Formats: sequence, structure tokens, C-alpha cells
Amino acid sequence: MKNIRIGIADDNKEFCDILAEFFRSNQGMEIAFVANNGMDTIDRCLVEKPDVLILDMIMPHLDGLGVMDRLYSLMGNDTPKIVILSALGQESITLKAITMGASYYLVKPFDLGSLASRIQLLIGLEKEPKN
Repeated sequence: MKNIRIGIADDNKEFCDILAEFFRSNQGMEIAFVANNGMDTIDRCLVEKPDVLILDMIMPHLDGLGVMDRLYSLMGNDTPKIVILSALGQESITLKAITMGASYYLVKPFDLGSLASRIQLLIGLEKEPKN
């Protein structure tokens, strides 16, 4: 089985390093890219085509909702599964992201093991037979 390719988009570089290190040590997962702003995230998604995008809502140049909007219009059905990272107090933004099509959301801080399990579950749901 091929690895789950993960894109990480968060303006906190230290947090990105922690996530990337965790996924590199997790069998069956690989890092497709790490981006620190919204515009870079879109460019990297179009090139790297990750299976899952871990997306922070508050980023420079274009916020998470803007990233989602552009990815859905540019990639359509090829848009990666989106896992939203949200801080407390962003409930309305998180709800909007779910309405737009995000697959899952986590409120910071969260358990990395839970995140990995959710990603495997999201990708596992796609293993339906193709006709």
C-alpha cells in the first residue's frame, strides 16, 4: 500500500517541524510539503497533490477559508481531504470550514496520535471498490 501523502500548512514554523517529524516517524505516512502561508499552500497542493492537507485557519496572505475556496475551484474532485487546525475562539470559522467541505477539525493543542488516527480513518474511507 502506498504512503498517505500529507501537506502541512501553518504559519508557525516550529509547529510545522513538530508535525513533519511526527509524520516522518509514522509508518505509512510521508510529508508532501510544508507551507507557511496561504498562497504557497495553494501552489504546493497543485504541484504535489497530497492526499490530506492539514490546514491552519489563520495564515498570512490568504487564510484557511480562502485556501479551501481556491483549492475546490482549482482542483475540484482532486482536492485533498482537509483537516482544519483551529484555536479556541474560532468556532464560527471552523463551522464555515466544515460547511465548505473540510473532513475533520482539531482544536489546538491536540494529541498527535489522534491526528494520525483521524487521517488514516479519512483515507481508509476511500477504499470503496470502483465500478
